[in-house]
Amino acid sequence: MSGTSSTRSGRELTITGIGLRRVDGRWFGLKSLRLLNLRDNLLGEAPDFSTKFLNIVRLQNLQMLILA
Repeated sequence: MSGTSSTRSGRELTITGIGLRRVDGRWFGLKSLRLLNLRDNLLGEAPDFSTKFLNIVRLQNLQMLILA
C-alpha cells in the first residue's frame, strides 16, 4: 500500500511509494515524532538530499526511521 498517513498525536508519519524526491523541512519540526516511514520513494535522487536530511537530529524523540 502506498500513500500518506499520520496519527492524531503526531507521533507517526508515513509517506510511502509515491515517488517523493525531496525532503520537506516541516517534518523536522514535528518534535513528538517517533516513527518516520519514507520507504519506496526516490529521496536519494535529489542533489540536496544529504544536506537537508542532516536535520534529522532535530527529531529527538524519533525511535524508528524507515527509508528502504
